[in-house]
Amino acid sequence: MTFRPEFIARWIGQPHVTVLALNRLMQHESVMLIERIRDNQALSAELIEDIIERTDGVPLFIEELTKAVLEASGSGEKSSSILSTLSPTALAVPATLHSSLMARIDRLGMSVKEIVQIGAVIGREFTYPLLAALARRGDSELQTALDHLAESGLVFRRGIPPDATYIFKHALVHDSAYASLLRSHRQQLHATLGQIIEERFTSVSETQPEIVAQHYAKGGITAKAVSYWLKAGQFACARSANAEAEAHLLKGMKLLRELPEGLERDRRELELQCAIGPVMIARKGYSAADSLGAYERARELLIETGDVEHRDEVLTGLVLVFANRGAIDAALQVAKEMLRFAEASGNHTSLCIAHRCTGALLSYIGQISRGQHHAARAVEFYDESRDWNVGFRFGHDIGVSAFCQASFAYWLSGLPDSSARMASRALDLARKLKHANSQAYAAAWASLLFAFNRRDVAALERDAMQLIAFAREQGLPQFEAWATCFGALPLIDQGSAEEAVRKVRGGIAACESIQNWLFRPVFGAILARAYAAANRDQDALRAISEALDAAERFGQQWMCPELWRIRGVVLSSSQESEECFRHAIDVARKQESRLLELRAATSLARMWYDQGQCDKACELPAPVYGWFTEGFDTADLMEAKALLNYMDGTVICDEDKAARKQF
Repeated sequence: MTFRPEFIARWIGQPHVTVLALNRLMQHESVMLIERIRDNQALSAELIEDIIERTDGVPLFIEELTKAVLEASGSGEKSSSILSTLSPTALAVPATLHSSLMARIDRLGMSVKEIVQIGAVIGREFTYPLLAALARRGDSELQTALDHLAESGLVFRRGIPPDATYIFKHALVHDSAYASLLRSHRQQLHATLGQIIEERFTSVSETQPEIVAQHYAKGGITAKAVSYWLKAGQFACARSANAEAEAHLLKGMKLLRELPEGLERDRRELELQCAIGPVMIARKGYSAADSLGAYERARELLIETGDVEHRDEVLTGLVLVFANRGAIDAALQVAKEMLRFAEASGNHTSLCIAHRCTGALLSYIGQISRGQHHAARAVEFYDESRDWNVGFRFGHDIGVSAFCQASFAYWLSGLPDSSARMASRALDLARKLKHANSQAYAAAWASLLFAFNRRDVAALERDAMQLIAFAREQGLPQFEAWATCFGALPLIDQGSAEEAVRKVRGGIAACESIQNWLFRPVFGAILARAYAAANRDQDALRAISEALDAAERFGQQWMCPELWRIRGVVLSSSQESEECFRHAIDVARKQESRLLELRAATSLARMWYDQGQCDKACELPAPVYGWFTEGFDTADLMEAKALLNYMDGTVICDEDKAARKQF
């Protein structure tokens, strides 16, 4: 690769990368280049010095000026005899590279100049069939002109006509030829070229719609240009090329202003807003101001146009943005509207999306049983063959999100194995789709599962590190922030509590910078554990208070039982500690969160047993444990069982690690 010095190349410093700096040529090197170009034609020392002085060591400039001087002397006599009699000023060496290049193009003759100008309209690289279609010249005339061009060295040829491709030697050559066209003629050529590609070169218009968009835009065919920028943005988004997609869609938005106001323009803008919403989600986060702006404007347009085709995309986007910004009430209102529309239409894709959104939100606010019902319905309505690869329209794939939310609801409901199966389906589907935001979404929810359900520290460490690397590579800041927080948990178990504190605080700050509050209570729990492991109990209690406040403000009450339980652990065997455990159990029961109820009951029973209240301790977790029908190899059930065995004497030892683990 080549690049200018001001370009910042991120790959520099990698062990497999070698950097070679190409500096300006020294004077003796410039002389060598001139000698090579002039071959046996004579150039005076003064003329050579003039060329070197004007070109300042830039190889392309040296080459072009030298050739321009040599071509200026071509009047039938040998250059040597002309140059021996003329002074350098008489030869009129062009003062700029542009002048030099145009002088060379002009000397090729009018017919060749027209061909090179038409080629410049196509681009830096152009094919023979496309040039022939636009130039409307006979094969003989066209090939003769192209032969002259290739011989001049201004254009390189690859292949043999009609399968040949031509490439301008340098961007400056292309720019000079392009700029020499009258603006009106240039515009006409672009418009014609856009139509030719659209009608006769469909493979180009389908796989590189941005090329057609550029030509229609430069040709003044604004409506078609907008349509092709939209297509280009959607095509790039589907490939997770989000930066490219954003650029294409913003060009479409800018051109849209040139269209007359009215229903047709509003419909086009709605399509663009629906396309740019998922791109903003990926590029800046679900809760970013740009994501919110795209979907709020799209909803306005939805109402103004009466459109129903894009309703699922717009309303889903609003639910995602509102939920991540902590506006759960607003998100629930939209989800109810979605469900009402979906049930009226009977469309299974719409029903999948609506149930998924409703189930997630109900689980967040602590209505676990209802959340599980809707999540299960979402999975039931999902059809992979029908709904395959639509993630670029919704921010992430609807099947991946349905499985993730089902996994979340099953875990809270006390079905750990069912939860794990749903998480595996989400990860498998995301890998098959190869849609970056869907992959990151599935990995993030899997990290939550590993952290709080299966409590698999090794898997969490592996997945968090992989997600951080993937998010950085793909430019997904929200998922990098989430993974940073999840990645702090393994550090606590490894004895690096202060490092864990630093990491999770950094992740929380990154989330706050984009107004993302969805996992704030979760990250508060991780921060509290890190503080407690570092013997900073007051900081841990403050972190829990902030997390509880966030849970209430941002509609994430599902986490409250766990936060109260952790508070009880930090307070350690005091009267207030018992009250915290009791409150955790009460809240979990009201929410029907069996898993968190078992966890809190186990913590309280352990404390009572340590205090000598053996009978009461044995009675508390047994009925909760007895409710479970699966997940007996998960950490929570294994710890509860170990504690029960320890207390009734089945296990006789001084210290049972599984039974004594605090968190």
